[in-house]
Amino acid sequence: MERRRVQITYGDYDGAWSAQILLARSPAAFLAAKTARFPHAMDQAFGGCLVTDTSPLDALIFVCPTCLVGLEEWQKERRADRQE
Repeated sequence: MERRRVQITYGDYDGAWSAQILLARSPAAFLAAKTARFPHAMDQAFGGCLVTDTSPLDALIFVCPTCLVGLEEWQKERRADRQE
């Protein structure tokens, strides 16, 4: 696992994986692939809906390099499937 400092996203974060869900054609298919192939590829941090003057701007998170490769491979496969 790698440590990364990332910007915290506040507010509604339903769209965090929306592009990937579209590639999978369904949330269930995406969740199955994410669980099996890239469970630790999330490189974002979410701070919830409440933002104050003292809310942090960034966070230190752990990301798995192997999972990032798995996500990239999965994305390429999905794009190739769509072109056929």
